[in-house]
Amino acid sequence: MHEDRLESFIKTHRQEFDHFDPSVEIWNKVELSLEVSPIRKLSFRKVLAIAAAVTVLLSTGFLIGNYTAGPGSHQSVAVEQLIEIAPELPKLEKYYDQEFQKKYQQLVSYDYEPEIHDDLDEVDKAMEELKLELIDAPKGLEKEILDNLIESYKMKIKILERVLEQYQREGHLNSTDNDRFTI
Repeated sequence: MHEDRLESFIKTHRQEFDHFDPSVEIWNKVELSLEVSPIRKLSFRKVLAIAAAVTVLLSTGFLIGNYTAGPGSHQSVAVEQLIEIAPELPKLEKYYDQEFQKKYQQLVSYDYEPEIHDDLDEVDKAMEELKLELIDAPKGLEKEILDNLIESYKMKIKILERVLEQYQREGHLNSTDNDRFTI
């Protein structure tokens, strides 16, 4: 209610207030009472710290993005690049994989040594490295790397053939035999 009386007083006496101008001294006092915020200068260390924080955040985001994307997304790009470089590669891989599977099925019928998988895994790793090299290979070296990749496929099949020949010569091996076959 107090505000209403003040408001009504101001409305009724407005013309009396309007003809008075505040003095210059009052405006000077008002300006002095206002705080002027100083311009803050950033030190080199602060700028460097901010840049480092931004770099860490961006790097973390990149790593998390790559981690959540999984290996499949990068592999599909690599496969596309391989096909572009060596269009015959999928057919060759299919052929040698079929040959490998035939030999492997024969091996499964024997009581074979599980260490054979270690040798085959090493060949697989070497083949993956050759595929990556094929993607980054300078012009002219693609054929040589592709030939090495084909030789790796052949080597994988030869390993199985040698193991199969050994098993066929010696007959069916039992896991209780003490003789171990090495490649």
